[in-house]
Amino acid sequence: MRRGVVILMGAAVALRWLFCFVVFPHLLAGHSTVGTQYYFDSYREIAASLLQGCGYRLACNGPVALHRPPGYVLFMLATNPTDPSHCHLFVQLLNGLLGGVAVWLTFRAAQAWRVGSRGALFAAGIVAFWPFLIWETKVTVPENVMVVLIPATFLLLARTRASHSAALALALGAAAGATALTHASYQVLVVGVVAALLWPDFAGSPPRRDGSTAHRARAAVLVVIAFLAVVSPWVARNRRIGFTGIATGFGYHYWKGVYDFDLLLHHGPYFRDNDIPATEFVDRILRERGFEGIDTNPERSNLEINRFLDHSATLHMRSHVGYTVAKTLVKMPLAWVQQQTPKRAAATAVLLLPLFFLAVRGVARRHDLFPIVIPLLVLNAAFASVFVEAIPMRYALPLLPLVAILAGAGVGVPGGGEQAADPNGAT
Repeated sequence: MRRGVVILMGAAVALRWLFCFVVFPHLLAGHSTVGTQYYFDSYREIAASLLQGCGYRLACNGPVALHRPPGYVLFMLATNPTDPSHCHLFVQLLNGLLGGVAVWLTFRAAQAWRVGSRGALFAAGIVAFWPFLIWETKVTVPENVMVVLIPATFLLLARTRASHSAALALALGAAAGATALTHASYQVLVVGVVAALLWPDFAGSPPRRDGSTAHRARAAVLVVIAFLAVVSPWVARNRRIGFTGIATGFGYHYWKGVYDFDLLLHHGPYFRDNDIPATEFVDRILRERGFEGIDTNPERSNLEINRFLDHSATLHMRSHVGYTVAKTLVKMPLAWVQQQTPKRAAATAVLLLPLFFLAVRGVARRHDLFPIVIPLLVLNAAFASVFVEAIPMRYALPLLPLVAILAGAGVGVPGGGEQAADPNGAT
């Protein structure tokens, strides 16, 4: 079993490096919508500013950065961000290694959830070979780190549910905090994690040393304390600047999501890269109120622009509850298949369908896996209520290890059998 997962880890790293250094630049770059543009979302620029002693800014002479939290920026510090001609090579090298780590953590998390050796290897294999995970390793997007943090968090969740260790609960909360600081949308993860901790055991679940409600509640409280301890310094930093929260961007992305959902309602060309027209839609809203627009990264961190967008988005949600619920429910599945063309979206759906079938079968076999489903749905709904149209289905990628674990239960021995790992992680 260990040999199998080591082989998968090696294959994951080798495939990612082969793609980044050979296949993409020599065969696919000319056909890609981004070409050889490797740097996105200003992470490299912020990291370069930090290394140059200029602080957390978009450039040494630029504004303070508010629209990107620090998790992925800290990762970028290890990639020589002050040299844009070579930085992407370090990024791709490290992203390949992260792919191997994600395989290992998915395998260990599957074991901790008692999926069994066959199912755990299956889950690890999905992460190793999933084509869109490999595709995203070429660029600077936080999903490359998120795909490591998510299985690590759920490994800790399984172990915390199987014991009443305060240390594990604190580690779980810290992992949820680190995830939120890497991608601000994941601040809702702690809600799902607490709900999963408090979810009752089903018949057939592994025995707990103490299953009392009091110990479950204590673990949940410790998770929240650790989460707040991790994110609070960053929130306090932002508050000193004038913004309350982990990162700006809620209103901006909400209105982009409205634009895309209205395309669906009016039978417009939804399955394509609508980023430019969606941004222009937000710009029109802003210019009607006397703002300059939000075409550049400095505007994404502008306090006045973001206050207006956040306020108007909140008002829209409250006054259009039915619309928001419908948008969320419709976009939850679409988040998994969003692509540049209808044919590509359909092909992605065909690729995903067996995996989701196995995941549903896994949960039907193993009701004690439902605590994985709760945070998964919380995250999926949170994204869908705002914006999911990053291509290719980028926001769904960090959730793939969770679906793979559930699918592993669908191919493994029902209930784990004699192949199941100890709930505390022993092999």
